[in-house]
Parts: sequence; C-alpha cells; structure tokens
Amino acid sequence: MRTKSLLMAVVALILAALACGPPARTPTLEPGVLETAVAETVQAQLAAGEPTNTPPPSVTETVPPVITDTPTPPVTLHTPTSTPAHTPTHTPTSTPTATPTETPAPCAIATAPEFEPRLNAKPDILLALGCPTGERQQTWAAEERFQHGRMFWQQDTDMIHILYDDTGTFQMEPDQYVEGDPEDACPEVGDAPAGLFKPVRGFNWQWCNTTGVQDALGWALEGENGYDAVWQEFEHGHVLTSRANHIFVFYEDGTWDYIE
Repeated sequence: MRTKSLLMAVVALILAALACGPPARTPTLEPGVLETAVAETVQAQLAAGEPTNTPPPSVTETVPPVITDTPTPPVTLHTPTSTPAHTPTHTPTSTPTATPTETPAPCAIATAPEFEPRLNAKPDILLALGCPTGERQQTWAAEERFQHGRMFWQQDTDMIHILYDDTGTFQMEPDQYVEGDPEDACPEVGDAPAGLFKPVRGFNWQWCNTTGVQDALGWALEGENGYDAVWQEFEHGHVLTSRANHIFVFYEDGTWDYIE
C-alpha cells in the first residue's frame, strides 16, 4: 500500500511540474521512463529497509490451549494442638471398706406372719433376736400405759412385763394377784390425780409391792385393756404384739424395743 501511494505521489509531482511549465509544450515521457523511476524508487525503499507491497508471510495463528480448571485440593488447615498442661495426679485416698452386714442363716422354724415382714425390714433387730425357737403363740393379754412406761400381762404364761421408758429396760414378774384379793394392794397411797389412773388387780400388786416400780412408772394414763395377743420365742428374746398391733421386742439382756 505504501509503494502505491508513493507512486501516485510521483505521478502527481510530474503533473504539477508540467502544469507550471510553458503551456505550449507538453513534455512527452519516453517510454520506460516512468517505470524506471518507479523501479528506482522501490529499490531505494528496499535498500532503506522500508516495507514493500509484498504480502507478509502467512502467520499461523497459534490457539492458546484451553486451560481446564483443575480443582485445587482443599487445604487442610492444621490447627495447632495445645499441649495439655500437666495435671497433678492426686494421691488416691484409701476408701474404708464397708463391713459387710451379716446375713442371717435360714431358720428351722418360720417367723410368725404377724412379725416376719416388719422384722425383715429391721435386720438389726432380727439379727439380735436370732432364729425363732418356738412356733407362733396366741393368748389373751392385757396392757396398761403409764406416765413413764407400760405393763403387759399374758394369760398363758401368767407373767407380767414391766417396761421402763427412761432406761429402755424391762423386768418380768409372775402375776401375784389371786381372785378374791382386794383390787388395790396399797390404798394408803391414795387415789390418782384427776385425769390419771391407779392400776388394779395384778398390775396394782406389782405397782404397790415391787420395789421401784411405782416411782419409775408413775400413774397410769388409762385403765388396763384386754386383747388377743400373738407372741413368739427367739434365740435371744421374744416378741409380743400390743393392743395397737405394734411389735414389742424383749431381748435377753433386759432391754426392749418396738416396731410400729
């Protein structure tokens, strides 16, 4: 393109020169002059390194490769693990070994059903009593409560239990009352204060004549009451139901307890 433009410029210059000269004479270019001029001009451009109208060599377009996104593997962030502080080891305290509770051996004689459930619920009492040595017994009985204790009488044994609240002890005495004897063996003591009672017959005889009983028991809170009682002998004591169906436990060492 540039060579063509240059050629046209040369032609224009020649035409301009002709226009400026005498009009009468139109110069006639000899054949080959114009071609020679153009050829020289082209040669000069080639020598000067100017581009010619020669088409450039074909350039093969290199298509850049399509870069496929390769998934980047997830980066595992390693969280620094803190080194645990040294925890002092406590010297283990020796735990005292619990003393095993003795389990009573099976007994040859069964405990009466009136006593068994409640005695089983009190293993300490059951252990202290041991096994039954006699079968269940039923008898007519009497009970009287005092200010500081109570008395029980059993018809089958004709014995009286005297229980003391203050000491937790009891004593057993044979019934000394005989039918026909006065009901009050100590009238000189006088009548009981209002609201209280003086025992009569067998309980009265013990209250009046057995040393220390009157002072230890005080006055009765009620008159004596008869009821059907159940009792049973054990290796180390015996048990008896009260009028309120409590279980009174009499140990061979002279102490007593009860279970509601």
